[in-house]
Amino acid sequence: MNEKGSPQYRVSYAGEPVIKPSGLGLKFTHGTFFDNFEITGIDSSVYDKSWKPVLGEVSMIRDHHKELIIH
Repeated sequence: MNEKGSPQYRVSYAGEPVIKPSGLGLKFTHGTFFDNFEITGIDSSVYDKSWKPVLGEVSMIRDHHKELIIH
């Protein structure tokens, strides 16, 4: 979050930036919602499962990711 309370995100891979800090917000027909956010809680989880595709070149696909929910 920046000094105005605007949420931001960034993405890195192997310690290198892929997406530099970028703003998040909501844009409506009659206005915007970008500033004065407040974080009231954070939940995180890790997902690591494999599944078999019906078609394709590989027999198993691994779905491994981290999830972060910011309230």
